[in-house]
Formats: sequence, C-alpha cells, structure tokens
Amino acid sequence: MGVSVVLGNEAADVDSIVCAILYAFLLHITGNGHDRHLAPVVNVPRADLALRADAKWLLKSVGLDTTSLMFLDDIDLRRLKKVGALKSLVLVDHNRLGRQQEEEEEAGLEELIVEIVDHHKDERQYPKDVKRNIQMVGSCSTLVAAEYTKKAPAALQNTQIASMLLAGVLLDTGNMDPALGKATAADDLMAKVLSPKCEETPAEFYERLKNLRLDVSTLTTRDLLRKDYKQWTMGGGGFRVGISSVPVFIEKMSTKDNDMAQAIDNWQAECELDLLLIMNADTDPSDGTFKRQLVLLPSSSTTDHTTLIPRLLDHFKKSGIALETLDGVKHLPRRAAVFLQLDAKISRKQIQPTVAAFYDDVRLVCRGREDEAHASGKWSCPQRGGGS
Repeated sequence: MGVSVVLGNEAADVDSIVCAILYAFLLHITGNGHDRHLAPVVNVPRADLALRADAKWLLKSVGLDTTSLMFLDDIDLRRLKKVGALKSLVLVDHNRLGRQQEEEEEAGLEELIVEIVDHHKDERQYPKDVKRNIQMVGSCSTLVAAEYTKKAPAALQNTQIASMLLAGVLLDTGNMDPALGKATAADDLMAKVLSPKCEETPAEFYERLKNLRLDVSTLTTRDLLRKDYKQWTMGGGGFRVGISSVPVFIEKMSTKDNDMAQAIDNWQAECELDLLLIMNADTDPSDGTFKRQLVLLPSSSTTDHTTLIPRLLDHFKKSGIALETLDGVKHLPRRAAVFLQLDAKISRKQIQPTVAAFYDDVRLVCRGREDEAHASGKWSCPQRGGGS
C-alpha cells in the first residue's frame, strides 16, 4: 500500500509540529484521496525535541506520547522512495523541501509532493499540479483549523485537537499582538473558534507557552543556533544561507559560552554556509518594547566577504528594511556585523525572501550578464566558500 508522509518544516516549532500531526489526522479521518497509510513526520532528529520546551509540554499536556511520533532520523525518505514505498509527500508550514530533503536531490523527493498547506511566501519549488493552500496568515495552524471547520467540524470539539491548534496560532501571532504585525483576521477568527474548548484562557495559555519557549537558560550557543533554524540554497543553488531565530538579545546570548565566536564558527562550518544570519528578538527591559536584532556573518572563506555586507545592506535598504548599527557587542567573530531592526514587525518570513532576491542578483552577474548587472547597479560575483 505504501505510505504518505505529512512533513513539517525544519524549524520544527510548535506550529510546524502541530500542523504535521493534525493535518495527517484530518486526511486520515476524511479520506481525501489518500488511500494509504499517513505518517506525520517532525523534521528534526528526535533528540532535538529536548530543545523545544513549549512543544514538549504541549504534547504531554494533551496526552500525546512522543515515543509514538516519527522524527527525521526515524524514517529514510530516500530509501522508501527507492523501493517504491513512499507514495506522496504533503508539506505543511513550508512550501519548499527543507535542506535535509533538498540536499538529497538525486532522490527526487520533490516529484512526490502532492499537497502544500503553508503561510510563507510561495517559492514555487514544486510540481505544477500540486494542490496548494498558501496564504500569508500569521500561523499555519490557522489554515489547518480552517480545513477542520470545513471538513471535520466535530473534531474541533475535542479539547486536545483544539488546544494544539490554538497553541500554534497564539505562539505564531504573539497572542494577536498588533505590535508584532503577524495576526490577520483569519488568525483571530480561528482563535475564537478554538479557545472555548481549551481549559485556560487564551492569555493564560499563551503566557505558559511563551515562558517555556523563552526559557533558554540551559541551552548552549550551538543549541540556540539550531533550535529554530532554517537553511536554503539561493542564487540558483550556488549559495547556502541559514537563518537562526533566537529568543534573546545577542548580548545575553554571548554569556552562554566562554567562546561564543568559536561556537558560531563551528555551526557555520558544520552547515557549510556562505552566509549565516542570526535574528535575535526579546523585550527590552528599559522600555518594555519588543525589539529585533540582526547579525550578519558571511563565510570568512568567501571571496570578497568584506564587501558582501555593505552590498547586502544596500539591498535591504532598497527593500524597505531599515537597520541601525549596534557597536560594542562582544564575543562575536570579527567579520560579524550587528544591527537593530528599526521595524520589529519584520521577521524571518520577510528577511529570507529579501536575501534570496539579493543572491538572485548575484547569480545574474555570475551568469556573465554584466551589461544588465551594471545597468541596474549590481556587483561582481563572489566565489562560494562555505564554512566559516
């Protein structure tokens, strides 16, 4: 019969984990054309769940035994496809295969994608006939909950299902905080549909989950970099870019290890990155406002890495992303550049496509279209380095 996998994204936050589990369950109870076994897969190694205190607590609170869940290191998608056992892939909370699957290009996993449910910018890296539900709402859980209201409304009367979906919605939108600019009318509607079945008020539930997510007291620098991490190939596959979202300011992060700079270098080398971005976010205790920082770390082995940052900053400026230089941050690699984002509403969802567009410009030059590049003020092509 074979198996259909419902795959969450590689950051594997609460929203992604919830959507993988509950969209697979929805497909199971409704049939929906999937005449085979359905397996939700959390797109990180099993050991990495320990880094996600909010997800661990949520799953335990609804009585879900995590030993019954399937993680990235529990399933070999490439082998399953090779023997004809992997029949299809459904992507939730992303619309392009993650780095672990994309780097197995010869496996041809992309051709098995049959459906996508996501709330990120459409990267159009999938077959043309894929069923798509891609909407720029605050949370993918909002889209999954909406599918339940249409196809299995009775299931939303289940406290466990409603609580899991509400957790995804609240965490991704900051409990509908307008200052974050993430929540939409659709998110608000689904939160109101789901909250009556939960045992706590949305505010209480959100605070509990948020505090668990923000408690990184036991995590090392490496843990923080990989806890909420996504990676892409950009510029036609010529450049590897990773973005780590970290829920503390870079100054506090620097207290985690005796040598944070070495830990960052090691991570960048391990992932073979041409560019690492660290997006730090927290509440400023001096004025109580939510703020974001951005750290840019080009690979030290990339040709012209010293000029990459000014050119990337120019691209950010032209894209409406305003940054202010932060000086005096200690324990970073010397090549690092640290900035305060002047608009705290801009998250990884906006930064990633902007960086991708920048590397598309790089590819334009690399292809030798110098005349077009010069006319648009582009620049010469750096050579891939990889690592730190």
